[in-house]
Amino acid sequence: MVAIGQVWTATGVLPDWVGQFQDPPPSTPTKDRHYYMQVGALDRWYVAGLDGAVVLSDVFVDTGVLIAMPLFAPRGGTLDRLAIRVTTVAGAGKKARLGIYAPTSDKDLLPSALVLDAGEVAIDALGMQAASIAQDLTAKGLYWIALTVSEKVRVKDVSPSLAIPILGYPNDLEATYPGIGWVATHAYAALPDPFPLAGLAIITSDGLVAPSPALAVRFSG
Repeated sequence: MVAIGQVWTATGVLPDWVGQFQDPPPSTPTKDRHYYMQVGALDRWYVAGLDGAVVLSDVFVDTGVLIAMPLFAPRGGTLDRLAIRVTTVAGAGKKARLGIYAPTSDKDLLPSALVLDAGEVAIDALGMQAASIAQDLTAKGLYWIALTVSEKVRVKDVSPSLAIPILGYPNDLEATYPGIGWVATHAYAALPDPFPLAGLAIITSDGLVAPSPALAVRFSG
């Protein structure tokens, strides 16, 4: 006798319909180019929102805003640095603050919950200014790398023509570029949680709405 919930066949082969009631196999990350762009332990840097090979130009970032650029992590990994490159210094003792946000959901991509406030880096000195972290990323995840500064400073930037158009064009298709990042008003302080609700899409790097700074990350593995 076959008990309820059991399946028996004379050949020992389960019919095709049985698979409809089995758990699906575990999903694996899609191996696109972002999957392989995670070199760890070799001091290689990746720029959030950048989708091409280019010599980075410069842009001024002003105080009073919180800027976020997208980072894809198809296979997860661990970040050990967040950084900017200062090309024109701010005043003595001035700082910037870096961090990571999660999107609202898989369908609402705007930054929401704070994942990590990485603390402050100096902007009164030239060159790479990095915060040391140890942040694990979820495979197939989208994150937002965020920056706010205590005084206007010039840093490396992401060219809109080589940026990920994650937020699309406005509904009239009149913008020069699609939305490549997100910006909200924020008086310089510890990063807010969640990301401020009122914000605007970044559409160019030259200060229209907001600049698109090169927010760099480094993987340790």
